[in-house]
Amino acid sequence: MVQRSFKAKYMPGKYHFVAGHKEKSDGCLFTLLKETEEEAGIKLDATNYFGEVKNMEPDKHATIEWFDIDNLPKNTAPWAVL
Repeated sequence: MVQRSFKAKYMPGKYHFVAGHKEKSDGCLFTLLKETEEEAGIKLDATNYFGEVKNMEPDKHATIEWFDIDNLPKNTAPWAVL
């Protein structure tokens, strides 16, 4: 999960999933793969990820961390809770 920058105007410091805007000509899966690489520095396929997680947009995100699905941070954004 990525943690929003504490300077962000909207939900500062909240954890959420990688996100981004879908271009009209791009499919949803392509957008997911593109945004994950842009924001977290990793490439995904259907079953794996490749690379080392790195905060590629430090002006937008305070941190990027892995969490157990049953142990999400208390400050997780409402839309990121399953």
